[in-house]
Amino acid sequence: MTDLITHIKGINEKSRQEMAEYPGTYIGLLTEDRAHWNDQGIFTAEQFDFQMEYYALYDYIGCVTTKSYARFLLQDCKTKDDLDMVYVEFAQPSEAA
Repeated sequence: MTDLITHIKGINEKSRQEMAEYPGTYIGLLTEDRAHWNDQGIFTAEQFDFQMEYYALYDYIGCVTTKSYARFLLQDCKTKDDLDMVYVEFAQPSEAA
């Protein structure tokens, strides 16, 4: 299991490298303060990755439909596999159409 802060530092380092490679690019860096993440209920790298994917999918579905529909679709998601299933089902065109 990867330490949460080590994981976040790795993400930030990749972001810094990309910004150096492409001048003018801005990528927001993540806080490396463990207390911040612990206050959010995030203690592990796995929880962090789940939460980031959850919010990305929530924003995507919310922009295409509504935020309430996004909450409805994601309400039972507890794992990254659950999120992947929602994404696949949402992204597939309806066969009834």
